[in-house]
Amino acid sequence: MKFLNSNEIKIFLTCFFIYSLFIHWVGWNEQSRLLPAASLVDKGEIKIDDYAHLTGDRIYYGGHFYSDKAPGTSFLLIPIYSLSKFLTNDLYQPTGENKIFLPQLQFNTTIYIDRYPGPALNLASILGTILLSSLSGALAIVLIYTILKALTNNTRISLITSLLFGFGTMIFSYSTVLMSNILTLSFLLFSFYILYIKKKKSNKDYILGGVLLGLSILIDYLSVFFSFLFLAFLFRKGKSKILHTTLGFLIGIIPLLAYNFIIFNNPFVLSTLYQDPNLAPCVYGDKYFSRCPKEFEEITVDFHFKNLQNVALVTTELLAYPYRGLLFYMPFLLFSFIGFKYLYKRHNGLFYFVIVIFLIYLILNSLYGSWFGGSSFGPRYLLTIIPFFAIPITYFLKYNKNFFFKSAFVLLSLISMFHILLGISGVWEEFIFYPSDKMFQADWYDKIVWSTTIRDLNPLYDHYLPAFLDNGPRSRIFEQSIIGKLPDIRDLQPMPTREIKLFTLAPFGIFVLKVPFLVILILLMIIIFIWKKEVFKLLKADTKD
Repeated sequence: MKFLNSNEIKIFLTCFFIYSLFIHWVGWNEQSRLLPAASLVDKGEIKIDDYAHLTGDRIYYGGHFYSDKAPGTSFLLIPIYSLSKFLTNDLYQPTGENKIFLPQLQFNTTIYIDRYPGPALNLASILGTILLSSLSGALAIVLIYTILKALTNNTRISLITSLLFGFGTMIFSYSTVLMSNILTLSFLLFSFYILYIKKKKSNKDYILGGVLLGLSILIDYLSVFFSFLFLAFLFRKGKSKILHTTLGFLIGIIPLLAYNFIIFNNPFVLSTLYQDPNLAPCVYGDKYFSRCPKEFEEITVDFHFKNLQNVALVTTELLAYPYRGLLFYMPFLLFSFIGFKYLYKRHNGLFYFVIVIFLIYLILNSLYGSWFGGSSFGPRYLLTIIPFFAIPITYFLKYNKNFFFKSAFVLLSLISMFHILLGISGVWEEFIFYPSDKMFQADWYDKIVWSTTIRDLNPLYDHYLPAFLDNGPRSRIFEQSIIGKLPDIRDLQPMPTREIKLFTLAPFGIFVLKVPFLVILILLMIIIFIWKKEVFKLLKADTKD
């Protein structure tokens, strides 16, 4: 097939199909993005009063409930929910006599899980995750490949690095859920390519790059820091370039300013300032701080300045600790620090750009009260900077000839990919804090863990690994499709069946097909179909040897 001759097409199809195969629905975070879309379509209003009992990620302002998320993803979900509603001829009912709700007790309220939300909401969750996350994740990897090839002029190393980042980093993990991280990342990478990598640029390109920066904030508030860093580094390119980019940025941010003005009568107020204190007293309710542990003493919804010792501790946790440490989850990223040496010699401007972005995001994340990211996999607030590690990694692979370093890189890359694979085997973990006992409780795969600090927890090997050994990499779509069910991708859904009866053969008995790990065959089929030329070349080379 001629269309498979392009590396960009092969990278895209591989990532898109594999990401889509493993989509799942964590809970509050995604609900808080989908419910405003449902409310706008079904009721013509942005407030979610009728849906507030279904998510804890909400704010309370002016007597009404709203999503606490940046509104961009919800806006994009409007046509997706409308299409789902049309295709299923179903109207989602958030309440009703026949509804079955599972209660989740919170501090001063109760959040409910709708046990059977119906086909419209189920289909919207599937299409929304595939179109906004899996598709964006695949495009992000193609952009990484394009950027690396433009910088190094080495197709082979750029291909290896981009695929490694596609399946050995959290880009894989967050391309399977409907959170804002991957969609924002794709906008920022596209803007980076236009503003910094593309060789021939017109004023329209600078305006487009600025629009993408503005839209990234509409999707995720935290990308505002990234956008300002982009603009700051553009000063080196002259006043005209910064003016055109700033113009584009202002155009891109207009929808967010309008949204804020409609709800808060102030375009510059963010929704996170009005979190519902009934849900998280240690984070948002000052009067309850005395009942919270030291780790929560200074936590607020905003960034705050801690003492240097505390910042150093949280920074160390973000980088190296087993509880969501960046280098613990993806240890091959260590070699980016060696690659920085080669990057500095050849592109010192890009070296400073990547270093500054890394340090600022790391410090800002350490200042953020909820630095661990709630119910998530790994340090998700650092996901935005992960693709930029691909640049020094590529320079390391191109210029470092040390056999020991190359061997260690291969080993740590395999470990990283295994860690990421573990993340799609079980429900994403989250700790719960009990103020009266000042104890953390984690409900993990095969046990309940109690601890006085989350620093003692190792979810990769104590939660995800046992789940992986029992279930393999879980594909909710595959598990439910093989038994003829309309998929429900929510994490609360158990594996519907662990074996499928094939036939009975006397005197041997019943032959069954085991469902756990069966999805790996689908993975191999996808890889072989898309990369068959490379696979055959590799097999021929082994035969000759």
